Amino acid sequence: MDALAWIPADRIAARAAYAAAGLGGVGVATLDAMYAVEVPRNGPLRLRHHQ
Repeated sequence: MDALAWIPADRIAARAAYAAAGLGGVGVATLDAMYAVEVPRNGPLRLRHHQ
């Protein structure tokens, strides 16, 4: 079987996919940082039940 033909847009699509994955990673890291700061301060996310 012959190798698949090279498509000019492959390189652009790969860059876009890596950029999107990188931005997703930055978003997850940002949410982790916000969670780490807000939860110890009893921020908007309340983990304890009120009595």
